[in-house]
Amino acid sequence: MRSGTEPPPHVHEREHEVFYVLEGELEVYVAGEYFRAGVGECVFLPARKGHAFKIASPEIRMLVMITPGGFLNSISSMAMPARKLDIPRDEALTYATANLEETRKIFERYGVRFLSAEEIALELPQYPSAILAANPTSYARTARAIWGG
Repeated sequence: MRSGTEPPPHVHEREHEVFYVLEGELEVYVAGEYFRAGVGECVFLPARKGHAFKIASPEIRMLVMITPGGFLNSISSMAMPARKLDIPRDEALTYATANLEETRKIFERYGVRFLSAEEIALELPQYPSAILAANPTSYARTARAIWGG
């Protein structure tokens, strides 16, 4: 993944996620905590806990495990076959550059919900958008891009 293609802050109702970092570095926000994870480190994101991550390097390669199974069906419904084994360039269409309203609807069918601005400020206070909340005009533009409206 490239920096800037991360999903918005969200919560899984059913799945736990585990990331094992192969290359690069992550900033992780989960249940009010913030930490960094680099090569050889593992991150556990429990179900029903709001979380987000920012890629702190230009790119990251991770082994991602999601349990129980089923969530990948949501991603597969939006995916396009890879044309090569490289990370897609910035102009490639991903869920981060696609219509986030459609992504939100698909994710919700699989028990994944994007957090509201209020939930981010409360549950992930160190997440960068929580800082934007102090400037409502600037934050409103960002929020509309993520949640619509």
